[in-house]
Amino acid sequence: MTKTMNKLPETDSIKALAEFWQMHDVTDFEDALVEVTEPVLQRAEPLSVILPAADLAALRARAR
Repeated sequence: MTKTMNKLPETDSIKALAEFWQMHDVTDFEDALVEVTEPVLQRAEPLSVILPAADLAALRARAR
């Protein structure tokens, strides 16, 4: 079962966007894309969290 949609979704829902892009290809929407010249996502300020050594090791292993 394939969904067809002729326009890009207008939502901020990560779940809805993920579902949409699982069933569509960006090349099908090349005419609707525009070049972005400014940053879209701004970096958040750094956050320091103190973790026990075992948790830190597990986190680093998971990140790899």
